[in-house]
Amino acid sequence: TQSTWGLKPFWLKANGDFLATRCRQQRPAPHLLLSSCSSTMPVYKAGDSLEYYSERAGGHVPCEVYAMNDDGTYSTDIGDRIPGHLLRVNPLEQSPEELARNLEEQRLHDIEAERALEVLALQKQAELDEQRESNTVSERALEAKVQELTLKANLQYQECSNLEAKLRQEQAETARLTKALEVDRRNISDAIRDLTADAAALRLDIKGVRDQTEAVSLATAEIESRRALPCCVVQ
Repeated sequence: TQSTWGLKPFWLKANGDFLATRCRQQRPAPHLLLSSCSSTMPVYKAGDSLEYYSERAGGHVPCEVYAMNDDGTYSTDIGDRIPGHLLRVNPLEQSPEELARNLEEQRLHDIEAERALEVLALQKQAELDEQRESNTVSERALEAKVQELTLKANLQYQECSNLEAKLRQEQAETARLTKALEVDRRNISDAIRDLTADAAALRLDIKGVRDQTEAVSLATAEIESRRALPCCVVQ
């Protein structure tokens, strides 16, 4: 349940023991996030009953200071090496004057933290603007590169299309020449066959002429032999 002080219970594990306590229901103060924004941190001594801000618990838990270490941290009953900016005096155990003074210190501390946060926000905003400008330049460069590559791809595609058209033309011309050569081959074969037949007929004609020439020669020889005989007496 929540009390009139705006507190709610939570559990925290510290040094192996579970501690049940109460914390103020509020978000972490900026000075807890930026511990280096102020150099006027309070100094605590052994035996002081304080509150420790725990991120795991989401608020403050009570603790007791054992000693202050050489590095400025504190050893407490819930842990060692605790930074001083995570410790505070329990507001319920303070007098009105101490509470008012601590609240004023807290207010000044919060103002410093808010200023530090504003400076950090401006730095981050400047970094974001610079990064955005860099990204814009990179995007423009990428767009130009994409356009250049697209133009090259289109040119290569057009060149490939032209080569394919030329290849189709050459294939068609090759098919036409192959067909023409096939026709010529058939024509030549037919011509050779006709010439072979004509040569055979010519040989037959030559043989006939030769036979006729021999017959004429024989007849001529017979006539000549008859002419050479003496004239016969008529009885």
